[in-house]
Amino acid sequence: MLPQVKQSATVKIHEVKLRRKMKAESAVKIIIRNCLRQVQENKLAMQLRDNPEHIRQMHISLRRLSSALELFNEIAPLSTTLQTDLDNLSLKLGLARDWRVLSDSSLIEIEAIAPAELKMSTLGKTALNITNKEEKNAYDAVSKNGFSQMMSALSNWLEQEKSAEPDNSHKNKKWNKKIPHVAKKILMRQQRHLLKIGNHLLKQDKDANPSENHKFRIAVKRSRYSCIFFRDLFPKKDMDRYLASLSALQDNLGVSNDAAVAEILLLDLIQDKPDHLASCNFSRGYVLSQSIPQQRKLRPLWKLYKHINLPDLK
Repeated sequence: MLPQVKQSATVKIHEVKLRRKMKAESAVKIIIRNCLRQVQENKLAMQLRDNPEHIRQMHISLRRLSSALELFNEIAPLSTTLQTDLDNLSLKLGLARDWRVLSDSSLIEIEAIAPAELKMSTLGKTALNITNKEEKNAYDAVSKNGFSQMMSALSNWLEQEKSAEPDNSHKNKKWNKKIPHVAKKILMRQQRHLLKIGNHLLKQDKDANPSENHKFRIAVKRSRYSCIFFRDLFPKKDMDRYLASLSALQDNLGVSNDAAVAEILLLDLIQDKPDHLASCNFSRGYVLSQSIPQQRKLRPLWKLYKHINLPDLK
């Protein structure tokens, strides 16, 4: 047995601390600076190239940053170029993470129960080689100057926001509002959007397609991130309860999403390596069967969420 190599620790998320008397401008900058700090710390962790979990954590930190930027888009819109750079990097990290989940979790489980004639170990080696290649691409993307330039541009953009605005502008009026009322308005808007998507999706008799499930999952995730950003402004007990219902939904939808992504990766693999057809098809069936129990739990979880009120301000 080979000795295990000790991997470096993952980066922890730093809590956002807001005060009720803050104006929107101060709160926006605190939240986005917090997200930028998490991204920078994950970059340092990724430079070690010793733990694939760092890629997943960087992917999470970029999604968290994107959620924060989207949250305040009306007040502080990001340039199209910067948003595109963020999206492209997130896609690259997401692909590496998806291959790691498939090769490290799903295929290892499948190999343990698959018939020997399927030669699952051969498929596993092929998937691992692809995983290693995609993870190298992810590490390289974060190590390049383009990443540092993007982060500098984001920091400069944040510090320059509002400076060129006249005091009586519509934008400045939004900047000067107290954050509790801005936060409540944002959460209510996100809740309406989430209810619209969820009710439409779950009133159907048939299962939703992966695209619809993805939109639903993103809406849940954004609502959850927003609640975490603003949690200091609301009664703890009420917000914890509301967050728990969102987390349960997100976890459930995450399992379904992993199954849908595994299906795409395995179909791509069949196109590139037709000799893996039998083992890939067996794997597709297994992954689908594992996601069915989660799909059955979704409606009760959605019903529970709808019965929990959005917290009122303190």
